[in-house]
Formats: sequence, C-alpha cells, structure tokens
Amino acid sequence: MQVKCLTWAAAAAVALFLLACSKKADEKEILPKAITLNETELFLTVGETSTLVANVSPSGASDKTVSWSSTNPAKVTVDAGGVVTAVSQGSAYVVAETVNAIKTSCLVNVAASARYKVSITVDGAPAPAMIYGWPGRQIQLAAASSDGEEHSYQWSASAGAASVSESGLVSFALGSPAGAEGYAWRGESSIKVVTPDGRGASLSAISSVSDRFQWGSSRAAIGGTVPLATGAGATVSLFSFDGTNEIAIPQEAYSLRSGDSSKLVVEGSSVKALDNEGAVQLYVAFQGGEETLCTVNIQKQTSSSNSTVESYTEETPDW
Repeated sequence: MQVKCLTWAAAAAVALFLLACSKKADEKEILPKAITLNETELFLTVGETSTLVANVSPSGASDKTVSWSSTNPAKVTVDAGGVVTAVSQGSAYVVAETVNAIKTSCLVNVAASARYKVSITVDGAPAPAMIYGWPGRQIQLAAASSDGEEHSYQWSASAGAASVSESGLVSFALGSPAGAEGYAWRGESSIKVVTPDGRGASLSAISSVSDRFQWGSSRAAIGGTVPLATGAGATVSLFSFDGTNEIAIPQEAYSLRSGDSSKLVVEGSSVKALDNEGAVQLYVAFQGGEETLCTVNIQKQTSSSNSTVESYTEETPDW
C-alpha cells in the first residue's frame, strides 16, 4: 500500500513538472528588435566623462539588458552603466549590444586639452539633440565656443536624410524607405561641426514623410489606390513629424504629376478627373527624387459606386 502511494505521488510530481514546462513553453519570449543611443557622437577631452543611455525596443522585450564595450580602451573606456571616460587623445567606438546580439555604437572623439567647448545653436539658442524636417526644408545652424573666441568651423553630414553647407545650412532630403512604423520615408543623418584642433559637436537630422496622405476629406495610404468620379476633384496634403506631432508639409516643398493628363489633371496640390475612365498613376516629387504617391481609379459616378476613401486616423509612431 505504501509503494502504491509513492507511485501515485511520483506520478503527480511528474505531472506537475510537465505542466510547469508546458506553461513556460507557452510563454513566448519577446526578443529585442532594435537598440538606439542618446548620442551618436561625443567630443570629450582627456579625463572627461559622459553617460550614454541605451533604448531597447520594443518596450515589452523580455530582457532589455545591454552590454557595453570599447573598440579601443587605450583611448576610451566604458563601464557597465554606459559611463564613457576619455583616456587619451584619439577616437574609439563605444558599442552597446542586446542579449540577442543587436548592436549600435557611438563615436567618441578625444581631444588633448579642454581650452573650450563647442556647441550647436539654432536662432541663438542651444540646438536640440534631434532636428526634424521634410524633403526641401532648410534649417540654419550655427556654432559657438565657450571661450567666446572666433574659431574656424568645418561642417559635415553623413548620408541618409540631409546635407549641410559650409555655413551650417541644413537641407533635408528624401532619404530612404522608412525604418519606423507609420512613415513611408524616414532618413537620419548626423550633422557635425569641428574646429581644426578637434573640438566639436553633433546632432541628428531626421527627414520623414508619413505613409498616409490627405485625399480630400479622408486619409489614404501612399502607394495605394484611391477612387475618383469623372469630373470630380480632390486636394492632396502630405505630412511629416516634428518629434512630437504630425505636421503638414508645405505644398511648395513637393509637386504632383499625373501619369496620364488625358484622364487626370494636376494643378498645384489639387487633382481633377476628366471624362476618361481608367487607372492613372499620381506621382509626388520631393527634393532628391520622384515617387509614386498612389493610383487614381477614375470611374463614372453611379448610385452604387463608392467614391470615398476609407477613413483613417493617423497615430504618432513610436520612434
């Protein structure tokens, strides 16, 4: 009888163990998909420190642990908390890595002495870490030094979203297909200003265009199809993002072009269907290139035809 009870107890233990394993298997692990840093480039002097902050997405990732390393510890070191220390003159990359080996990095430039610091300004005020625009927009940046002296500055921009002139005028471009949900095009460039003795500052310039546009009184998807009755017209509006809100892109920043002017006529930001039925490509041209905005399906208006675009509520994307 005692042996039988032990057998039942063992069977129950095995059943509980298998149930626990089954529950764990059912709990799907959410792995990180991306990692970003609060800085893409730092300018320090020997002995200076700065703290890098890593953002792991999605927010619901099961393990958001980040490991830190330096490509050249003789020049730059970093501790487990992301605190960067400038060791000697030169440069090195500080690398942040997720548990599933997704990496990003920050270039750290180390100057020999700290006679002065350089900062970037916009309209006389300190510039934010990120500036936003759309293809064709321009923002004038300036450089200032903490010693109040006149210095020679050299501006540069990485490829992706913007260029910068010798005077610090940033021009946003079309960039590349979006890497963020909710936008058809989103590019990012690093804008940098440096003095001859290695002092400098940098910020990010982001150019974006929403993946939805305003078609008359409704929203439509870029690259999709919209209906339009013969003889009817619609006004087109495009949108960007300023870091917090969606903003309308000025009409002068882009132009529309009909793929068949015998069916669809374009006047500024307005389009009008003629009497010829059929599908027509509508193109949008930004600084840097022309893209397909949508396909316009022109049909005669009937009581059963649907001439409206499905309503859509734009949600601000989570960068």
